[in-house]
Amino acid sequence: MGGRSAIRLGALTIPHGRLDARAPCRYPAIMAAQIIGLSDIGRAVVGAFKIYVGVKAVGAGLQGLSEAASGRTAKQLAAFSSAGNGPAKLTLHPTRGSIHDRIRLIREAVRKGYVDPRVRKLAVQALSRKCGRRADGRTNWCTPEKDAEAEVVALFNFTRDNVRYVRDIFGIDTYPTSQRALEFGGEDCDGSVILLAALLLSVGYPVMGRIIRTTKAEDWDHIFVVVGLPPGAPTKWVGLDPSVDRPAGWTAPREMIAAKLDFEFLPA
Repeated sequence: MGGRSAIRLGALTIPHGRLDARAPCRYPAIMAAQIIGLSDIGRAVVGAFKIYVGVKAVGAGLQGLSEAASGRTAKQLAAFSSAGNGPAKLTLHPTRGSIHDRIRLIREAVRKGYVDPRVRKLAVQALSRKCGRRADGRTNWCTPEKDAEAEVVALFNFTRDNVRYVRDIFGIDTYPTSQRALEFGGEDCDGSVILLAALLLSVGYPVMGRIIRTTKAEDWDHIFVVVGLPPGAPTKWVGLDPSVDRPAGWTAPREMIAAKLDFEFLPA
């Protein structure tokens, strides 16, 4: 559309587009269920037995999927394997908690993550993938060295590739550590922001959080990361929304935002 602005990130120009109704954190999904009646006792007994067998089969299948996923996670995220042996812990908070309480919990999770050497290791490894050899025989890095915009895109893509969008527990906000976000492999906007902000901070990028209230919402309902470029002395701040299936640099269009609130992850 002619009236929309665009963000240029590296070689890509990302236009502001219309946000899919599934994208913000708390848009409900519509689910349907169908109940099938049984005409007589015999069919009921047979049906119950089939259901029992089916549940056992599904349970075995889910266990196999879980084991496969665990193996893939252990291989890909070996830095976190020792920490993942204990029971999973999440910071929980009522959805209707104040916005300042929610910001405090997000800050705490980011501050724990960005100084964790395992988080920095993952960030460095994500930026250090090799793409063959150059003509002079030296390593050709997939993400060029000292290319700030390419590094930001690489860490954004790492987050998108490893953490899919999954809604929070019903009626409760969860605030995972970076480790838990990767271990579970799915989070809403809060969890994705915690991970991406920690990864960026761990390799020297200044970031802020931006919370928005969309026009159809009564409360603050979405959050994403804003990164300063170049990192040493930022002249622009670029939005990164890791919980939406859009490229780095895309954010919700202005006409969808009723209010916004920026905050620092780190103390001044």
